[in-house]
Formats: sequence, C-alpha cells, structure tokens
Amino acid sequence: MKNKDHVFQELDFLKASIEEECRLNLVKAIVDCACALIQYRQLSARELDIIRPWVKEKVMTFLPGQEARYDMIYDSRLKRFMEQYNSDK
Repeated sequence: MKNKDHVFQELDFLKASIEEECRLNLVKAIVDCACALIQYRQLSARELDIIRPWVKEKVMTFLPGQEARYDMIYDSRLKRFMEQYNSDK
C-alpha cells in the first residue's frame, strides 16, 4: 500500500509541476508578445496606456495573488520597453 501511495504522491507532484510550468510559459508568451508590439510598432500614447493594464489582467489570471511578483518582474519589463522603444511618447 505504501508503494501505491508513494506513486500517487509523485504523480500529484508531477502534475502540479507541469501545470505551474504551463502557467509560467503562458505568462512569458503574453509579456513577450506585448514587448514585441512595443518594440516593433509605433504605438500611440493611448495604445501604450492600454497595453500595460491589459497585460496585467491577463497575466494575473495565471498568477492569482501574485501582484508584487508581476509588478517586479513583468511590469518593470514592459515599462523598460516603453521607455526604450517609445521614448518620444
């Protein structure tokens, strides 16, 4: 019986690990797409103002309750791209 319980625990751990990896990959894809838009398109100030809250809303569906993490890692990246590639706005 111990072997069976151990296998189920390992499967649960693997499942949780895969789900977390998928969530993080989706978050990375969302932020990468937004950064590409900022970098390669001439966006208006209004468009730039729309992107950040939209990205945050989408990312927070995958990282609920992790606003500080979002602000520190992802929002700071978006801000940096906005400053670097849209400095005239």
